Amino acid sequence: MITKITHITLFVTNQEEALTFYKKLGFIVHTDSQFGDMRWLTITLPEQKDVEVVLMPAVSVEEKARVGKQVGFANLESSDCKRDYVAFKALGIKIIEQPS
Repeated sequence: MITKITHITLFVTNQEEALTFYKKLGFIVHTDSQFGDMRWLTITLPEQKDVEVVLMPAVSVEEKARVGKQVGFANLESSDCKRDYVAFKALGIKIIEQPS
């Protein structure tokens, strides 16, 4: 029986650029290991270290086509969404709609 999700993989064009972006959102590096030519890079939220987001380099045509289109909606919890909105805007993160 499946009991929980441990990893969610996101294909990215550049791991360093993706890492910089997700750090702005408050994510931290969980694992950063080199396996031959492959870099295994995962991030987590400080308060939820049991779910890792894998920042996987897109290599194949199919993977490259998925970059930016993998998650239709992601629900993130915040202790103060208006404060986070202001902080994210100051960091240059594009926000589609102001919280209400």
